[in-house]
Amino acid sequence: MQTDIAFQAILEYLYGLKRFGIRLGLENISCLLSRLGYPQKTVRTIHVGGTNGKGSTAALIQSILMAKGYCVGLYTSPHLQSVRERIQINRIDIPQDEFIILFETIKDIIESEKKEITFFEFLTAMALKYFCDQRADLAVIEVGMGGRFDATNIINPEVSVITNIDYEHTEYLGKELKEIAFEKAGIIKNEGTLVTGVRQQEVLALMQDICDSRDAGICSLDNDFKVTVEKMEMTKTRFRFQDRRKVFGNLEIPLAGRHQVDNAALAVKTSLMLAERGFDIGEEEIRNGLKNVNLKGRFEIVKRNPMVICDGAHNPAGIKSFMESLLQLVSFDRLFVVFGAMSDKDLSQMGEPFASHADTIILVKPGVERAVDPELILNQFKKHKQEIIIIRDVDAAINQALFRAGKKDVICIIGSLYLVAEALQFLDPVSVTSC
Repeated sequence: MQTDIAFQAILEYLYGLKRFGIRLGLENISCLLSRLGYPQKTVRTIHVGGTNGKGSTAALIQSILMAKGYCVGLYTSPHLQSVRERIQINRIDIPQDEFIILFETIKDIIESEKKEITFFEFLTAMALKYFCDQRADLAVIEVGMGGRFDATNIINPEVSVITNIDYEHTEYLGKELKEIAFEKAGIIKNEGTLVTGVRQQEVLALMQDICDSRDAGICSLDNDFKVTVEKMEMTKTRFRFQDRRKVFGNLEIPLAGRHQVDNAALAVKTSLMLAERGFDIGEEEIRNGLKNVNLKGRFEIVKRNPMVICDGAHNPAGIKSFMESLLQLVSFDRLFVVFGAMSDKDLSQMGEPFASHADTIILVKPGVERAVDPELILNQFKKHKQEIIIIRDVDAAINQALFRAGKKDVICIIGSLYLVAEALQFLDPVSVTSC
């Protein structure tokens, strides 16, 4: 009981750090990790950046490594239910008592240094220290935002992965696609290796130039390795992977959507690169790892009749990919969309993928400080012809959608992982853990 009370106090402290907002730069994290004994230097890492698919790709890489029996750390954001989800080893969240010990250690350093550390910097330091203390064989680290000045860029990874590039966080990363790409390419290290799913030729050329300037290798999807969908279903997808040395047919992931096949291809290629660096990873581990990956909030079907699907797509490109998968995989009479977003997202294009298919859009406000007011979303969405209503409370909005929907209709809950977290808590509270 006392431990639970202490943990709740810690959460209040950590969430209070969000008052410092987003601060890009490596000075604070460098200072903090030096006081912790440079844990980032003792853990071998994979760094995963990009616009969409970072979390999925990171989890797929982790799962392949786990299939061989490696001790694998995973650091991702945001979380669905518990902040401890962000720091895992072999899919087990950091234990509460370990979390408390690490918190106290880092808090003491912050106070002695009189530093203003952000929420993300604090958790990044905690993750790297935890992976070091637990002697992880390898840790998969997801970039928070951008890359060049993201706190995670303190690591020197075995392989850098950039899933794709699209418009996001333009107030921090730049207004032009090449500016955003330049920031994300900051995770490419001197004499390192980049695996990427970038397809835009001008962006790929920029990546190539940066790799050349840093004497780094580059492997790009469609050029150095290819993927072909063999069969796509609502709960699983089979595909074929091929590069210059290997061909794997009939690979399977328990995930829906063409975009997840691209993410899986990046994970396979990254695993093969690791094998070249001495990790014992072969076809069996790749097959088993892909097949047994566990991801919540990605085209997750949580109810049927009517079908309710939750997905954390949170920008125009992600929503477009989701809608393409939905239309390919699911037939329905009417489509109800429950939508909520964060204030730092580009709302102007988010309604477009729904425009021709959604019958009703219900706008909500997830219960986090950064959530955008539904009235602002309405201003962007009202140019479309479907019915749009505002029900700020997430639970009430889902209830309204369920009340309206028939057995052959579909309800999509989409726009932010924070929204998905609330929806899962409401629809399936037994399957989620508390923070």
